[in-house]
Amino acid sequence: MRRAIALLAVFAACAAVEAHGQAAPTPDIYLARLVRSEGRLTLGAVRNLTKRAGYDNQPAFSPDSRTLYYTSNRGDGQTDIWRIDLATLRERRVTRTPESEYSPAVTPDRLGISVVRVERDSTQRLWRFPLGAGRPCLVLDRAKPVGYYAWANDSIVAMFILGGPASLQLANIDAGRVDTITRAIGRSLHRIPATERISFTDKSDSTTWWIRSLDPATRQVVPVAPLPPAVEDYVWTPRGELLTSDGKAAILAWQPHAAEPNFAIWRTIGALDSAVAGKITRLAVSPNGRWIAIVAEPVR
Repeated sequence: MRRAIALLAVFAACAAVEAHGQAAPTPDIYLARLVRSEGRLTLGAVRNLTKRAGYDNQPAFSPDSRTLYYTSNRGDGQTDIWRIDLATLRERRVTRTPESEYSPAVTPDRLGISVVRVERDSTQRLWRFPLGAGRPCLVLDRAKPVGYYAWANDSIVAMFILGGPASLQLANIDAGRVDTITRAIGRSLHRIPATERISFTDKSDSTTWWIRSLDPATRQVVPVAPLPPAVEDYVWTPRGELLTSDGKAAILAWQPHAAEPNFAIWRTIGALDSAVAGKITRLAVSPNGRWIAIVAEPVR
């Protein structure tokens, strides 16, 4: 039973810390096609999916790539989970509670979504909401305050735990064990495609932030790629490519250098119109690799 509950838990990124206890920014979510030609990615046409006042953030695609779940505050002081049908662009509210929910992700059995919930006493923990009938349930009791998270497998979850500095903690749901792996990490946690490794942003060096990879079984941590200056958000494509931003409005890919195959470099694959959008933060790529969701604050 505990393993079944674990399967219904967490996988994405949350910004409860941004919206709780202080004024939240008002970003929009943009959608663009990822175009592949001769092994290179480029960014296709970009459209604003949430062009309105208010907070829209933490996009996460459904397993079939047809739906985008996200966190939204429509100006009523309440933050809930919404969804957009990408074929019709119809929106629907998924949660409607007195608490605030952030960072939705469809659970592995596809019957629910997991979230970081800001409870009535301000505690931030992992919860699971069924997509059909049923009541939400707490997934992990003593791990708090959770800011962001990603599943390594059915029972292992990596979490960004708020603090000074924030720590990377690894929980074994079956064993009821939570261990601190390292500190001074960023909010971007992801399962590396086709593996059980977790990638995270190491911010311990003030001059260069690195994407690093954690093996939950051995606890081995290895470097993957340095990030552009002052950038901590990135995402993986299903093929194992890394995408990030330049800290402004351009999307970059970590790609091999043409003249030096063993050397990789961040290359620009496209950009948002600087007259339309400001700094890029969160990113999400659809499971079929065709779409990228981009969070940025528009010029209002």
